[in-house]
Amino acid sequence: MDKIIILILSILGIFILIAFVIAIVYFKNRKNRPNINEILSKDQLLQLNEAYPQNTQISVAPYKVRKQMLPLSLIAQYYLDSTEKVDINSLKCKGLIAQSINKIGIYGSSENIPPLLVETNYIDFYALNCIENANGKVILKKMQ
Repeated sequence: MDKIIILILSILGIFILIAFVIAIVYFKNRKNRPNINEILSKDQLLQLNEAYPQNTQISVAPYKVRKQMLPLSLIAQYYLDSTEKVDINSLKCKGLIAQSINKIGIYGSSENIPPLLVETNYIDFYALNCIENANGKVILKKMQ
């Protein structure tokens, strides 16, 4: 009977030890993950500006970050008029993003979009090429 209790306690001790090791590894890796706010650094934005000098600008706006990524196909559905600027305020007015969002990103591609003026914090190259092919303009807004 004593041997069974010792065996159960030793197995329980091993499980507790394994749980601590897993927790330590998890929290250590969690701290080492890249921050989503640093996806596009200032150097990358400058490189993008050099690659597309006629269609890209960099502006700085400091405040706390609450971000949301939007597909270009969704934006193209709501912005049929090319005179309207696509930015955070107009997206909030149309109800596409929450009022607390202050940083947006655009990804994906879409066909048959009007020439839009887009002000965003992040944009992938597919969306950038689609907007440029439609003779639109992209303003990259870098936040601190």
